[in-house]
Amino acid sequence: AMAAPWLRRVWPGGAAAPQCAQGAQPLTPELASLLLLALWTIPLAHSASLGRVLQLLASWVARDGGVAESGKTPKWQKRAERARAEHAEQLAVAGAVIVPISLLRRTDATTAGAAIVLAAARVAYSLAYVCGASWARSATAAMALAALVAMVVRAAMLGADLAAD
Repeated sequence: AMAAPWLRRVWPGGAAAPQCAQGAQPLTPELASLLLLALWTIPLAHSASLGRVLQLLASWVARDGGVAESGKTPKWQKRAERARAEHAEQLAVAGAVIVPISLLRRTDATTAGAAIVLAAARVAYSLAYVCGASWARSATAAMALAALVAMVVRAAMLGADLAAD
């Protein structure tokens, strides 16, 4: 089937990308995954804040405007704060892998797939962390690490192929 005239390039997996301005590069799956991880920081950061606001409102209603004496923070709220901090650390690691391989154009369907797995695994990891599901946390952390390693290895292989040509 003939694609519309504004469709010029086809990404891995057959999804068509719109034509970019002259000299501009389309958003690759690797960079889109990094963007998704960066945007995931927003709800993750606000989940702990929302918990604090809800706790304050509940204590205010219960004590006619006063603050609860116990001051205990719910476990999920503490986990949400730790999940946000850990996500920020891992976002830097993902960026340190994805940005160079994208700038050097050492990408293909394998790196694209690994980047998608990385983004999905990191989001699932954060959710598992907040929910307290340690087995799911361990599994998704292993998936994210495997995806990072796959991207680095594949980018190195693509670089070696280019050097051999």
